[in-house]
Amino acid sequence: MDREYICPHCKSKIHIDCNYCPVCGKDMKELEERNLRDLEGLINIYPRASLSKRILAALIDWGISIVGMLPGVLILVIGILRTGMYNNYYSHNYYAHSYNFPGFFILGVLLIILGFLWRTIYVFIKDGFTNGQSIGKRALGLMVIDLKDNTPCTKGESAIRRLIMVLLNFVPIIGWLVEPILIIANEKGRRLGDMAASTQVINIEYYKTNI
Repeated sequence: MDREYICPHCKSKIHIDCNYCPVCGKDMKELEERNLRDLEGLINIYPRASLSKRILAALIDWGISIVGMLPGVLILVIGILRTGMYNNYYSHNYYAHSYNFPGFFILGVLLIILGFLWRTIYVFIKDGFTNGQSIGKRALGLMVIDLKDNTPCTKGESAIRRLIMVLLNFVPIIGWLVEPILIIANEKGRRLGDMAASTQVINIEYYKTNI
């Protein structure tokens, strides 16, 4: 079977030996695309990102994602302690000093809900921030790129990457392990979310803007 690759300009399939695209006429040698892209037209020059950096970046992003819920949890704890709810439970006098607990409870739950919304939004779009970097990835010198056109990951692509992970998490144990195993086993460190979004996590020092 003749080998084909994708023209980076018009996305037409052309023979690997063609010097010019027969559809749009672009010079295929101008950027040596045959060496830069795989047969699906995705850029393949970037090495896999540091696994240790990815783990640390994920921990930072996890901490940032849950920090929004902490005020609500704190208010609930303060409300419980202030009303003597814990002590009164054991003294069988629960209602004696719990008159102001509902206010703390409502405020705490509301803040926890808002914090959960923040967490949800952050984890879905975090890799679509400036230069394809979440806060954690920026701190560790990583970025996510779109392998189709060599641009930083968009918020939409970031959402796709996360959605795949969320769906896999519905499958107990096996689903939880798929993405971590792929990050280790895949030559480029690409997990299913990356394959769905055509993205890759790279060390930012390797990023080339002239492709």
